[in-house]
Amino acid sequence: MPKYQAWQNGGLATYRRDVFELLFWPAADTALAGLEKGGGDKVLAAVRRTLGNLESDPFSPRLGTRQFDAEEYGHIRMTPCGPASWHVYWLVGEGAQVLEIAAIGNPQ
Repeated sequence: MPKYQAWQNGGLATYRRDVFELLFWPAADTALAGLEKGGGDKVLAAVRRTLGNLESDPFSPRLGTRQFDAEEYGHIRMTPCGPASWHVYWLVGEGAQVLEIAAIGNPQ
């Protein structure tokens, strides 16, 4: 776990920041590989930035994540990536601090 230092009450305090582990489903792996091969630099940068934000704090309201129920998967969440309406679809994993990235794509 990464350690960070911050000034607290006049002294330097060290604290840990927990990071979520991202597990990719095959569909998400394929989509990310396709973006890396030639899907556009802006889209790839936005998807990577969103994955980084999910890794550090997936439940932050600033991400604009929406949750819905899918019959096959249960509670699935959709986080927008920015340009061209790309989204990351993810579920909370089995263990603590685990997220499963189900898909990455443009719903249009």
